[in-house]
Amino acid sequence: MKKAIQLKLLVCSLLMVPASAKVVFTGTSSIGSGSSNTSTTGSVDVGPSSRSTTVECRRDNAVSYGFMKTLLLGNTPKFTVANGKVIIDMPTRVSACISDISAEAITNPVDNNIYLKFDVQVDSSAYPAGSDSIEKEYEKCMNHLAGGDPNFFKVQNLIDKGHLASPSRITIDHPNIDQSRNSELVIASTNKDLDYRDDMPFGLASVAQHTSFSKPSFNCMDFAKPAERKIMANTTPEYDLREEAIAACNGKNLTDIADSLKKLRSSSGGNYDDLTRLLSGIQHSLIEDEVEEMVTRMEEIERDIAPSAEDIENGDEYGVSRDKRKELLREYANHMNKFSKELIPALKSELEHLMTEYDELGESTEDERRKDQITDKIQEINDLIAKFNRQNENGAEYKRVIAALREENMQTSGRKVLTGIIHAQEFSNVKLEGANKRTVDKAETNSDKAISRLERGTLADWGDEALLRAGDKSPLARRRKIIQGLQERAAKDRQQQQAKLSAYDDYIQSYAKDLVSSYCTSGGNYQDCMTVQSTYVPYIYNQYMGWKQNSMSDYNSYFNNRYGSAISEQRSTLGRFNNIYRTTQLNNLQSQLASASSGSPFDLWTGDTSSYSNGIPGFNLDLGGLGQTNFQTSNGWNGQGNFNLMGNQTRSPSSGNWSNPWQ
Repeated sequence: MKKAIQLKLLVCSLLMVPASAKVVFTGTSSIGSGSSNTSTTGSVDVGPSSRSTTVECRRDNAVSYGFMKTLLLGNTPKFTVANGKVIIDMPTRVSACISDISAEAITNPVDNNIYLKFDVQVDSSAYPAGSDSIEKEYEKCMNHLAGGDPNFFKVQNLIDKGHLASPSRITIDHPNIDQSRNSELVIASTNKDLDYRDDMPFGLASVAQHTSFSKPSFNCMDFAKPAERKIMANTTPEYDLREEAIAACNGKNLTDIADSLKKLRSSSGGNYDDLTRLLSGIQHSLIEDEVEEMVTRMEEIERDIAPSAEDIENGDEYGVSRDKRKELLREYANHMNKFSKELIPALKSELEHLMTEYDELGESTEDERRKDQITDKIQEINDLIAKFNRQNENGAEYKRVIAALREENMQTSGRKVLTGIIHAQEFSNVKLEGANKRTVDKAETNSDKAISRLERGTLADWGDEALLRAGDKSPLARRRKIIQGLQERAAKDRQQQQAKLSAYDDYIQSYAKDLVSSYCTSGGNYQDCMTVQSTYVPYIYNQYMGWKQNSMSDYNSYFNNRYGSAISEQRSTLGRFNNIYRTTQLNNLQSQLASASSGSPFDLWTGDTSSYSNGIPGFNLDLGGLGQTNFQTSNGWNGQGNFNLMGNQTRSPSSGNWSNPWQ
């Protein structure tokens, strides 16, 4: 799989590289100020063009970019192109034997690029100038200053002798460029002087295409990239999209790839089908590798945390120590968090795109074939996502992980794990067919709701349980208050409903009475009166009672859904909290009894003349919320939450020689 990714990345790097053409340089080279003429022929690959240009080769004071880097102690200038200017920030450089460094730029209308060259003047006052090349004259001057001292060329020695210049800035104008086209800054670098052995190597960039330059100082040039990355003077939206996509491709960052894919697919400025297919394939391969690595590690953690048969025999609930368990739980949670934060956004975007494409297809044979491909691709994505639904994949050991998180009250890690489970459950069902199918939007809505409930419910309960295990009763009081509030709201709601129905009753009775009165009057029609009383009024009452019965049924359903289940859930939670608190108190008591003395636990009372009818000094066994807090019943727990520690103890110690009555 990784070899396939590497191949795709290689293709990604080569993508969109244009076919190159040759520019041939021929002519006579005039080196330095001397009269030595040498015939020079060379070529360089440049941008796409059918043109081949021959120019006169003259050098003047121009130097190679490699020589400039030598003067800059191997460093590279910083270039900025803006507002019609090229700004060159020069780092610290050698100043000895150099009287001036300047730069010049022109714009080539054919490729719209900006070409920049550096000019250097050797300081003739330090050493009389000869007829050799600038590089050679500079070398001779520096050797003269060194006087045969090999340490002269060390940087610290140049600093000590004041032969280094501070960083500086060169600002030059350049002719206008076409703002509707891409434009790149290219260094026009003289062909390497073969006599100059210290010239630093530099690469030729496939970026330059030019016609004859009007200024002879630009003749006989190779072309170099100014820095590791391209320096663009102007870019089109299409160029930016492609560059961003290629950077995402080479960077192997899932978030960047997903963002780039989204932009490419929504752009109307160009045809990016090849690039989107390549990026999509790389994305899927990366995700497959990530999922395999993450799930394998999570399975290992689940097995490590689960107790072995030997652990269970020894009474251990887990397979590792507490510290190691917490370390593993955090690692497990981080994998789930990566799934939620990095993998899900990328996979969600891909699902969205595939389902949209499916909807836009017709019924042709080709479209039907593409539909089948999309359906299979969606299923592949569903299967990848489902691997993170750990309660389905490895239920028993997953539950042990959740129990450990809950026991340690690791809410941050728990939030990451449970959020990942929610995302896996929802987005593994984003598909085109099936009983549980849903759209991306629906899965997202469901996830948000479930995560919100998670914060208010499960994780809040973990915090309360931790307080209870620490001996804090506040969660019990808080839960009772919640139940009381629910009951009060429920009672008020029912009273309002009953008042509403009573008002309807009064209205119907008043209406029926008025109806009868209007027909059964003195001198009225007897038959009409009887018809109203025997037919109309009963009909009205029957209709009303039917409506009232349906209304009550609807209200009861509403009431039970809103209050009944909530109250039952809170009562269940309170019962669980009571059990946790009671168990904690009893465990604390056992620990105190076990650590009070190395001898018999009844040595606690030996030698004390006081009565223990009200409990044991030093023990604060508070079972608040479970009943009374004293020990006045017999035979242990009485079902009311009280525990009689003394049991059948009927006598108090009367002297220091008091002995155990059961011996």
